[in-house]
Amino acid sequence: MPAPRAATALALAALLSATACAHGRGGARRPGFEISSLESVYTPAGRFTGAWRVTREAVEILVDSARITAPWPGGTAGAEPMAVREDGRLVDTRPLVAVGTRVTALLVTGAALTPGQPRPWTAHAESEALAVADTLRVGDVRTLTGLRFRLPRPAGLALDSAWIVFRLDSGPSRSGGAAQQTFACSPRNLAGADDAAGPRAEVLAENYTLAC
Repeated sequence: MPAPRAATALALAALLSATACAHGRGGARRPGFEISSLESVYTPAGRFTGAWRVTREAVEILVDSARITAPWPGGTAGAEPMAVREDGRLVDTRPLVAVGTRVTALLVTGAALTPGQPRPWTAHAESEALAVADTLRVGDVRTLTGLRFRLPRPAGLALDSAWIVFRLDSGPSRSGGAAQQTFACSPRNLAGADDAAGPRAEVLAENYTLAC
């Protein structure tokens, strides 16, 4: 029978081994992220914070908090949003800009801009779409929590050249506006490399459409 000290060492070794195996099977959880398009000029815009986990089969994303907005042009209110009609009713006069907004997570890699490639990235996988707002008027803010996305992981996809994009899709407004599609792009790749995140974040800040 092992001595008490030896038994303790054996138990600790077994626990560390089991933890390591479980971590390997479950995938690596990366530090928290913030992916935002609030600095862009497009509506709807969004900011997503949470964490992702990469396994052999998939990229799993948990968004702890999502903020979906329809910002005022120029960042400030352009008119009094409420008005009183002749019959005394108080009505919201802000333009209705989006209906049935949904968000989808994409797994992308970079691509050269060409006439056949309208975005600076190529999508390789996408999640199911989640509804985030029935309607959005200019100035509206919607806050959601606990959004979960699962992306199948393509074989051979290098984590240091792939990143997450959130796509916001909205139907045409009842006033006849066109359907809209906007994007929020991560500055950090799935490998979490800081040296690659810095320059990409700078491009996103300087000219959002060049990197997203």
